[in-house]
Amino acid sequence: TYSLSQELESHSGAVRTISITDNNILLSGSWDTTCAIYLFDPKDHRYVLDKTLAYHSRPVYCSCAMLDSKGFFTGGDDGKIFAIDVIGNPLLMFEGHQKAVNSLSQCIPTEFASGSWDGTCRVWDVETGKCKHILGDHSHAVSVLTLPNGMLITGSQDKNINFWNNGQKVATFQAHGDIIRDIIPIKDVGFATCSNDETIRMWDMSGKLLQTLKGHNGFIYGLSQTSLGEIVSCSEDNTVKVWKNGAFTDSISHPATIWTVKVNCFGDIVTACEDKSVRVFTKDPVRMASEVQQAEYKNKCIAKSASKLNAVSYTHLRAHETSLHLVCRLLLEKKKT
Repeated sequence: TYSLSQELESHSGAVRTISITDNNILLSGSWDTTCAIYLFDPKDHRYVLDKTLAYHSRPVYCSCAMLDSKGFFTGGDDGKIFAIDVIGNPLLMFEGHQKAVNSLSQCIPTEFASGSWDGTCRVWDVETGKCKHILGDHSHAVSVLTLPNGMLITGSQDKNINFWNNGQKVATFQAHGDIIRDIIPIKDVGFATCSNDETIRMWDMSGKLLQTLKGHNGFIYGLSQTSLGEIVSCSEDNTVKVWKNGAFTDSISHPATIWTVKVNCFGDIVTACEDKSVRVFTKDPVRMASEVQQAEYKNKCIAKSASKLNAVSYTHLRAHETSLHLVCRLLLEKKKT
């Protein structure tokens, strides 16, 4: 099972996104509008904060490592996307989205794709910063996945999965019972999706449903995959789950909602949490936190779990909602009951 390795507390707001390059440089993006870059210290077996960056004017919602591991793309509530190098220098800004950018994906060196609350996916030229395609016909926040063959897969609040080729939609089908939150490639299988309907679904590249994974008790916000083929998921139920052969084999508790989960080059799980922390979990005793630190973390999770009962959680925000919309909707739902 996974144990706590370290906690990184460099942000003053919820951590919404993390990305990791192949050479193990870690980036986090936060509600506090900043990004942070961490370098891995091989002697101490820990990530160390290198610098904090402030180039977005609004909360940072998404990121992805560049294919060549020479930098990152980040997107935020300001509707802008930035390309930065691994030492934090902004290289190029991509403008065009009318609302927050919530999803980024790159699988071809010359282009990448973004999804936005404006209901569109955009394909961008990496060198010029120009938009090559605008893919519409979505509902609110759009999740994107690029493929090596140039095709794109998108999902949104309309519950549909869409296949695109050269800017044209070639197939669509209903995939979930609620908002599609994330789409990831699954080696030798196809792809996986997760949703507010609390399920993870595995698909082949023809769109055939292969498996539905159930075990979370809340919206599922993100997915990743280990080198051993295990699926890793994160949820507003304050857990990260590790799945193998259709069942979860490990459940990692957190003190709050987990927005993003990634797996680094060591196979360690890295998470972005609502409580302003980035955490690393490992199976390797060399990188595990001390027994005292692990006990303290366990007690923190137990205390937060108890305090969460009967609390109003703003993580119930739909992808496009403001907190005011949330309060109005909860009041209406309470009135109906």
